Amino acid sequence: MSTIVVVTHELASIFAIGNNSIYLDLETKSIIASGNPKKMLEESQNPIVRAFLTRGAEKGKGQKVEGSQSESRSHRVTKSQN
Repeated sequence: MSTIVVVTHELASIFAIGNNSIYLDLETKSIIASGNPKKMLEESQNPIVRAFLTRGAEKGKGQKVEGSQSESRSHRVTKSQN
C-alpha cells in the first residue's frame, strides 16, 4: 500500500483520486473538516466546505466560480492510498 499526497483545488481530481481529504481554513490556519470527499459532499454541515465542494455547480461541475468564498478561504489536501 502506498500513500500519495496531492494539494489541489480542482474538483475533478479531488473526486476521482481522493479517498481522504482535509480542508484548511485560511483565516484560522486550521483543519476545518476531513474525510472522504464524496461523503463530505453529501454530509458536511460546514458552509465553507460545502461552498468549496459545490462551487461551479450552476456552471457545470469542476468549473471555478470567480470570487467564491471557498476559493479565498479554503485549501484542500487530498490523500490517496493504493
